[in-house]
Amino acid sequence: MDFDAAFEEGTAGDASSEAAGGAGGDASNEAAGGAGGDASSEAAGGAGGDASIDSAGGGGASGGAAGSGGNGFGGQEAGAGAGGDAGKGGSAGTSGQGGAGGSVSNPSPLKTLHSGVVTLPDGVASATANVAAIDPARAFLVFGVSTAGGSPGDGAISGQIVSPTTLRFERAGSMEQDAEIRWYVAEFVSGMRVQRGSAQFPSATANVPLPSPVEPSKSFVLVTKRGSGAYYSSDDLVAARLTGESTLELRMGDPGTNTQSFAEWQIVTFDGCTVTRGQVNLPVESPSASVTIPVTDPLTAWPILTYSIQSSPAPQIPVASSAVTGRLQGDSLVIERAGTGHAVTVAWQLVQFSGWVRTQSTSIMLNSGEAVKGAPLLGMNALRVVPIAQGAFHRTARSSSTATSWAPISVAFEVGATEVQVHRTGSASAATVEATFVEFP
Repeated sequence: MDFDAAFEEGTAGDASSEAAGGAGGDASNEAAGGAGGDASSEAAGGAGGDASIDSAGGGGASGGAAGSGGNGFGGQEAGAGAGGDAGKGGSAGTSGQGGAGGSVSNPSPLKTLHSGVVTLPDGVASATANVAAIDPARAFLVFGVSTAGGSPGDGAISGQIVSPTTLRFERAGSMEQDAEIRWYVAEFVSGMRVQRGSAQFPSATANVPLPSPVEPSKSFVLVTKRGSGAYYSSDDLVAARLTGESTLELRMGDPGTNTQSFAEWQIVTFDGCTVTRGQVNLPVESPSASVTIPVTDPLTAWPILTYSIQSSPAPQIPVASSAVTGRLQGDSLVIERAGTGHAVTVAWQLVQFSGWVRTQSTSIMLNSGEAVKGAPLLGMNALRVVPIAQGAFHRTARSSSTATSWAPISVAFEVGATEVQVHRTGSASAATVEATFVEFP
């Protein structure tokens, strides 16, 4: 036998993906001194198992102990078997997908939105509109008026829900012009409440006790007013605000001699909203003012303005240029008018819904000679949109016209499938409408 043969080392077997590595191969029986014998079955570590979808990969097993040495030939010492290789660790598992985002709850689902048009003809003081049976305690009314009339007797029109099936619109005085009224009634399933009533002014201020206390931080005021007179003066506009949970304050600039001043008011309380309020004065020569308000999301906010005007130094007011509008700009409520000359007291409210209502605010410019102008609805469902102007009685614009007529600034809204149109009868002067479209789900 050739004892000079070269030494050959046994080759280790590959490990399976999960089993122990193979044993070391047998050395040639011709090698000097026996090569390592078969490795034990634990020689090579098993590969780590695949990870589950959310866990980390498993670690490989450590290599096994060395195999026993083979018997030496010719008295040589036995050689030691080589240990198995450690198994590879398993790859990391894939992280699981995030859960779907939750939807915003709707605390006050809209039941029905009713709308219509009614006309008060020349010489007629009141008109009614029929509505499908509603629950007045869960519904509120807003409306706009377009008229060529220049006096309060033509254009100062109040409105109210007077029964589950009837709306009533009224004016006082000369009534020399037609007036077109476009109205909207939003009725809700739950999560809101409405109180309403009428108030006459014994003086410049009427403090109205509420039938039931309200939560001021969730409640806002809507008011309209009627009154007689040949021209607009300080007793034709009213600032409305809650002064506590049980009292509504209605304030005119001056009671004058008008004994037919009546306000129709609604106090609307929503569970899913937050209302902030305040008062700001525009001095005689100031065209604008800005109020800092924390606005959580302008796309869920609805500003509401009411205001009174002081007549001095002259009792007759150029109502168009004195008319005030409001709009949100960042964290500010900007209050502005086109003219000066009279002191104005503005009572403002900002309704911020908790994500379940969408709003769209826009400025609509009506040029001289324009009686109708459209503004697009941006992704809103027209069947659920309530349009409001941020001015007196939620239906007036501002204008540089120096006329004492209400006609250039009194507007009404018509909601179409893709846009909201603004209508007015008096189009001799340019005007700007600050509008908010409120979509209730």
